[in-house]
Amino acid sequence: MKEITNEKDPVHEIYIEAKKRGLIKAVCYGCSKMMGVLEIVEEEGLPLNGDMRNHVPLAPYVERGAEIITF
Repeated sequence: MKEITNEKDPVHEIYIEAKKRGLIKAVCYGCSKMMGVLEIVEEEGLPLNGDMRNHVPLAPYVERGAEIITF
């Protein structure tokens, strides 16, 4: 998150476009907290999911045909 929210990052424009289109469906709360980017995720207004013990459940997305992309 620290990198892709920076305008100079090579994937910044892709991130912005994905965000505009509503393609970012969930950001793992636990991972965000542990990686020190929770504040950035909240500032970006991204949807948080899960808690400190559980990760975002990916199965429902995959079952609907979604492709999981991680940064």
